[in-house]
Amino acid sequence: MLQGYRAIYFLHSSPCIKRICSHATVVRYNTRMRIFRRRRRVPSKHYVQHKELARTFVCERVEVFAREHGFAYKRISIRNTRRSWGSCSELGNLNFNYKVIFLPEVLAEYIIVHELCHLWEFNHSARFWAHVEAILPDYRARRKLLRRVEKSPARHLYVLNTSLCGY
Repeated sequence: MLQGYRAIYFLHSSPCIKRICSHATVVRYNTRMRIFRRRRRVPSKHYVQHKELARTFVCERVEVFAREHGFAYKRISIRNTRRSWGSCSELGNLNFNYKVIFLPEVLAEYIIVHELCHLWEFNHSARFWAHVEAILPDYRARRKLLRRVEKSPARHLYVLNTSLCGY
């Protein structure tokens, strides 16, 4: 059975597998048909406990950088994403992973500046990186350190000795 899905059984005669939408898949085999529906993720207690703290932290930092550098954004959302630290929509909405509060401040600032710069350049072109560098001249070292955290076997702890990296 597909992981994270619950099954509903029906009878049908032709075998096939078909994805009917982002949260449901139909699997037909012989005379049976199963519809797998993706279960909704229930917010973890950890996320619920830290979401507002993360919102406060991120909003304060975003406001400082927006005031200093003239960024104009619409909304800030705090989410529990699995693979990204942040994102920016073309509408000017900023989304951040709540786990940024567990990172060293230099890395959290890099993530925030990175997403704010997407308000000016919605890509990763040379112009985008020039904007990031104008705000954080040491962004390359911060980015490298963030990659090390992501690849670390104990990345769920977000514990770093930042003195080894010059911070």
